[in-house]
Amino acid sequence: MTTWAMYATAVLFLSSLAVIAVGTVRTWQEPRRPSNGIWVSFGVVLLWICAVVAGLGTEPGTVQSWLAIIIVYPILAVPLVLLALAFFLVINSVVVARRERLNLATLAPAAIGGLIVMTLVSVVLQVAAWLASGSSLGRVAVLLVPVVASPGVVIVFELVAYALYAFVYSRMTGEGDADVVVVLGSGLAGDQVTPLLASRLDAGMAAYERGCVAGENPVIVVSGGKGSDERRSEAEAMAEYLATRGVPAEKIILESGSTSTEENLAFSVAALAERSIAWTTMAIATSNFHIMRAASLARQLGISSSSVGAPTAAYYLPSAFLREFAATVVHFRRGTTVASVLVMAGWIAICWYVLSWGDPAGFVGPGQ
Repeated sequence: MTTWAMYATAVLFLSSLAVIAVGTVRTWQEPRRPSNGIWVSFGVVLLWICAVVAGLGTEPGTVQSWLAIIIVYPILAVPLVLLALAFFLVINSVVVARRERLNLATLAPAAIGGLIVMTLVSVVLQVAAWLASGSSLGRVAVLLVPVVASPGVVIVFELVAYALYAFVYSRMTGEGDADVVVVLGSGLAGDQVTPLLASRLDAGMAAYERGCVAGENPVIVVSGGKGSDERRSEAEAMAEYLATRGVPAEKIILESGSTSTEENLAFSVAALAERSIAWTTMAIATSNFHIMRAASLARQLGISSSSVGAPTAAYYLPSAFLREFAATVVHFRRGTTVASVLVMAGWIAICWYVLSWGDPAGFVGPGQ
């Protein structure tokens, strides 16, 4: 292995272990942070880059077969998997639009699918530029194409990391036992609860019953305001649903002023305080695609909470999950912007180094 590869491999390996360790400690300390998945996923990516650098720095003919597999197979598999994912997301948008209605939310999967395709196209253009890098136009393309594609790469990476961690987190939440259960609203059909909202209410009732069995004497807060297209508040319809299924009226608290998840949580805490109800832990009952963001907001509001995930129809899950991811990206837009800028700056620095110092590692390609 060449000297530069030995140093680079050592630095990357130690860096990857450090990043994974930080992500693991953060998860242990506070599992409700969505960024936990990004830390661990980035550490894994660094490990793969470490293997790639080690392979590229090894003398020809001495690369072990397992190292070639680590380098080549992921590179070949990633575009195929991403293309299949993009196709699935576009088809899912069509299915959801037919079963629900056409709006920005139902178009979210198609938008993400389009972003993935644009990112893949930019990579193809980058490869073409690399092959033509002997020309001045090729040199410019090598520099500019990845810079333009950087935001897409960052968002696709965040999506994968967020999805993987959301799945892990959903397995960490347990049964959500608590002395207060808050059920988050999700819209009505006329003046009646929708199947999606009914699923949340059923999950909330299950948590309430577990609290009763454990002797917690719990209460249920139904949280949701009145939308412009709704005949009554979500909280009223939710309370009626619970009452008809045997939950005592005195155990149901209505919070009917909220219009967002953050307000659901903050206003529910205020409603409990107004009634001088003492509590220690809140179980947040919501759809399984929503628990990661709800838990993250609860952490930011300083609410001690657990999560209860209600099942969602399979056809609706991708659209709903991507909407949650989009809301999370908007909420943490500064971090996404900083990451995109760092990726751009990093690529520019690499290109400047290679073009200024004569490509010491032999990465620029033909014609140099």
